[in-house]
Amino acid sequence: MEQSSENINLSFNPEILKDLVTRRMPFGKYKGRILCDLPEPYLVWFYQ
Repeated sequence: MEQSSENINLSFNPEILKDLVTRRMPFGKYKGRILCDLPEPYLVWFYQ
């Protein structure tokens, strides 16, 4: 199911930013890499 842009919450959350630069991917092809270092196409695929 696709989400429209109206359904995405764009409010600022500092905890999300902190997680992006400190947490690592727990599994898969990019296991062990910091989340903000993952390729954008992979993140788009994973989100779907």
